[in-house]
Amino acid sequence: DIDVSDPSDGDCKKVHDLLASVGCEEKKYILLAPFAALNLRDWPIDTAREFVCKAEAKYGIPVVVVGSATNKNEAAQISNYTLTGETTILQLVHLIKQARVVVAMDSGPMHVAGAVGTPLVALFSRDLPSKWAPKKKCKVIYMNYQCSPCSIEMVKACSKKVSCIKDIGADMVLKKLDELI
Repeated sequence: DIDVSDPSDGDCKKVHDLLASVGCEEKKYILLAPFAALNLRDWPIDTAREFVCKAEAKYGIPVVVVGSATNKNEAAQISNYTLTGETTILQLVHLIKQARVVVAMDSGPMHVAGAVGTPLVALFSRDLPSKWAPKKKCKVIYMNYQCSPCSIEMVKACSKKVSCIKDIGADMVLKKLDELI
């Protein structure tokens, strides 16, 4: 169990306003966090975009993309609903808490979703989900290749071009989402 600070009323209002600015209602969106601290571990833009198109068609709700300001251009290629670089940490906590479900890389947003109890599909590349994935309301996708898990140095020099994340397809994530929604 992890304790996460509660956002202030001002933070909650800001999230409400941000969602409204992109045409979303609270609790009626899927939150996608496709970026990792090391960009080699990001979910590929084309795959993330395919996921967004299929998820929005299948579930009839928007997919909101979050990430740091450095990912704004990539996020704009993934979804029409992007709040990338628009939130503080506490606003992100509220955004995650309000989401119907979260799809995230092994990253901060994944851990926040686990801490606040939002259903989650966690995409793992180099780390072991048995060690790092939230234990409740979490469906994991991990390719478990012969070279997995690995170090950051191995990711940077990966002869397989980080296929452990690139091979996670949109349909694989949708299948896990079906188990949560």
